[in-house]
Amino acid sequence: MEDDDYLELIEYLKANLVEAGLSEYAADEVYYEIDLETGEARLPPPREHLLGILDAFTRVLKRRDRGFLDSCLSRISQLVEGDGPAGALIEFPRRVDFFDDTPDIVDLAGTPDFSNAIEETRELRIQIAELPNPRHK
Repeated sequence: MEDDDYLELIEYLKANLVEAGLSEYAADEVYYEIDLETGEARLPPPREHLLGILDAFTRVLKRRDRGFLDSCLSRISQLVEGDGPAGALIEFPRRVDFFDDTPDIVDLAGTPDFSNAIEETRELRIQIAELPNPRHK
């Protein structure tokens, strides 16, 4: 794949993130890297940018996954006497550089099982990472 192919995929993913209400993950600023020599912020090369978007999407899925809640509740139940908690509200603070600093609160009690989507995204990321890098021909 060439840089143009990665850029097309990035635009497609960004449009879908916006449509899904995850526009903060579509903002280029989230993926900026700081050049240590100049201090300048810039986007990584297209391939690495795409991998970064997939990593961010995987993190979003993982923290909204039913399996995450079940795992946490199981661990807590092992540590407390009597019945452990039956559900949880998780508050994820936004990074300062996001446009909206409102915390992201997720009620994990009604979360779906995203394990298939997490696995498919992980597999896609591996496949892309294993492709020859167009910058190292």
